[in-house]
Amino acid sequence: RLQGRIYLLTAAAGLPESARTTDGKTQTDAITSPIEIDSALSGRVMTPDGQPAAGVTVSARISSIQKSQKRVPYLSTFSIVTNDAGEYSLHGLPQLELVVSINDPQKRWTFQPLEDLLLKVDEHRNLSLTLESGIRVSGRVTGSDGKPVAAAHLSAVTDSNVGSGLDGATTDSDGRYQLRLPSGKARLYFNSLPSGFNYPDPQVIKRLAVGPGQQDLENLNFVLDRKSKEANDGDRN
Repeated sequence: RLQGRIYLLTAAAGLPESARTTDGKTQTDAITSPIEIDSALSGRVMTPDGQPAAGVTVSARISSIQKSQKRVPYLSTFSIVTNDAGEYSLHGLPQLELVVSINDPQKRWTFQPLEDLLLKVDEHRNLSLTLESGIRVSGRVTGSDGKPVAAAHLSAVTDSNVGSGLDGATTDSDGRYQLRLPSGKARLYFNSLPSGFNYPDPQVIKRLAVGPGQQDLENLNFVLDRKSKEANDGDRN
């Protein structure tokens, strides 16, 4: 007899990951988790000039938005680093909408995530992916008094109902930040601010439409309002 909400995650070689959750009520029956044959995704990642992209991470994350309205209790991410030939292979994938993204640890290139990718049971799909140089978006964050705001974190996500991550940056001591964004639409927002500042309302501070080959966007500056003395005192209490 089990009581409380329970998450059950199962995985095995040749089978897709499967997740189940109870409703929080007392559980007396056996918890079943049906598993189909797994799906796989493989291919090559190429740089913008057509060379193999070695050492980048390809990830397939279970999307938080499922068109089938199917409830997914655990949003697993399946990742692998490409080899010297730019090859990757992801196995054990479930038959759920996935978001495929690529992270370059050296920040040379970027990639517009593929959202709503759905594989069939036992489907082994070959998918070639090409990175972009993207554009650099930079600017400065200051307070209403004109002084720089350090340690403010900005995030960029796709301008979609999924809102997949594109890049993030933390302002330096001079309030400066820099992002690298792929072509497509993006939303910018602050997901962390130093003490003493209000979060902007609305939360999205900028929407961008980046075109292929577009020039870098500089001097995209933002001004933050300081909290009132009463609000600061309330935070400390």
